[in-house]
Amino acid sequence: MKNKVLFITKFIPAPAYGGGLKRNFAWIKFLSKYYKVDVIGYWNKDFGNSKIKELEGYTNNIYGYPFIRTKKTLIKNTLDSFISKEPVINLQYYNKELANRINELCKKNQYNFVFFAEIATVQYKKYINNIPFYFDDHNVEYELIKRTAEYENFPKNIILKRESKLMKKVEFQALNESRNNFFVSERDLKTFSYSKEIKKKSFVVNNTYANMKNDLAKINNIPTLIFVGSLSWKPNKHGLLHFIKNIYIKLYLDNPSIKFNIVGSTINDEIKEYDGKMNIKIYENAEEKLKNKLIDESWICVVPVYFGSGTRIKILEYWSHSKMVVSTKLGAEGLPSSRGTLLVDEDTEIINSIQKLLSKPTKLKKLGEYNYHIFKEEYEEENVYGDTLYSTVFTK
Repeated sequence: MKNKVLFITKFIPAPAYGGGLKRNFAWIKFLSKYYKVDVIGYWNKDFGNSKIKELEGYTNNIYGYPFIRTKKTLIKNTLDSFISKEPVINLQYYNKELANRINELCKKNQYNFVFFAEIATVQYKKYINNIPFYFDDHNVEYELIKRTAEYENFPKNIILKRESKLMKKVEFQALNESRNNFFVSERDLKTFSYSKEIKKKSFVVNNTYANMKNDLAKINNIPTLIFVGSLSWKPNKHGLLHFIKNIYIKLYLDNPSIKFNIVGSTINDEIKEYDGKMNIKIYENAEEKLKNKLIDESWICVVPVYFGSGTRIKILEYWSHSKMVVSTKLGAEGLPSSRGTLLVDEDTEIINSIQKLLSKPTKLKKLGEYNYHIFKEEYEEENVYGDTLYSTVFTK
């Protein structure tokens, strides 16, 4: 009989739409090979439990709760943070009913361990009855908040700088108290390597993606760019709007036949206004089959990310399709360099680079192959989440 674990996540990865959810889904699939996995967290606000079948065969039980976030609750949590000195993020994702269920499950079940996915879930450690826990830090959260503050105006930037300091303490404590920690890149691990205690019990588990290469796929006859990502994540939203307003518009004026497909979730009205303009087509909550087809048809995949932390799973998704990528340097942070992934930050340089690449469509396929080779060697799901990871970490 399999042993049991409790997997605590912010949002249940059904559907696994967005980088963090894809990582959580990969972890659940991996753990299910060795344990019965109970999953608890919030339902996706757009899908509820309608996609729960995607986790079928990987979970023992799923306990989902509705997630409520409004401007009113955000203001309240911000004010409460100044009193409690708890990060706003923790207050935002805390739910008393969920906490009680975690406590109840940990009392009734002999879990081998609890797995906390993302820093906001670790606040529930006081409800797990001293069961050992593992912590997967999706990105260096305090650093992400600090970088975000640089793009905000007063007084929000001051609030975020305070939030970053509070989160650093919480993150450091979680990494210290866990049995083992997981980071998405060597670069993220080094951020906390000043602590020998954290360093010796931490591992890099690369973000990953299933192999999506289709040798029979055909690219569009028309030069086509694509962006894929969750627009609820602020760096994605900010970067995409900047790309449309400052880069794509100039590419379009130079070549009115160019197309730009945007595939994502939680797309706000500011972005939706561009749907149908300048050959921009928006696909919100597209099914996996359609999304894969759109990536296969594209010439170049773009990653305009100017702040954030961790590594971009969207780049791995593009690599898995053997696609050429143009990204900002920060957008590819934590990933190895590749001849098929061009890293440029300045708008003019991005425009010139894309124009040059679009003039040599036959070269794009070869450049994409460089990306696919790295993906296959280091990031394919079967290679990352294998028996070696289990024997190295979980059998100790």
